[in-house]
Amino acid sequence: MYRPLLPIVRPELVLLAEKAGRCVGYLFAIPDLAMKMRGPEIDTFIIKTVAVLPEPQVRGLGSLLVARAQQIGRELGFRRCIHALMFEDNISLNISRHYASVMRKYTLYSKDLTQ
Repeated sequence: MYRPLLPIVRPELVLLAEKAGRCVGYLFAIPDLAMKMRGPEIDTFIIKTVAVLPEPQVRGLGSLLVARAQQIGRELGFRRCIHALMFEDNISLNISRHYASVMRKYTLYSKDLTQ
């Protein structure tokens, strides 16, 4: 899904967490290229995906990954971070509440195509 974004991926903003040789979580973030179309330098990056296995021994890993990504982003010269496309009832909102506020809301629509 993210293959078309490879040319703009900053490897520093792709985090993998391993435990005993297996991946238990990851975070994927990219620079906000929409800023480039508006003219200024790109000073914002977007956390697109955070995923952690639902296992008690890795509880809190999502928060750690987000905190680390924000630290790395700051070190790279970014001034802002967007936590993108969060579901209102998703547990990951608990992470974002520590760092951010809602900037925009979307409505998702669906249609049953089998009828």
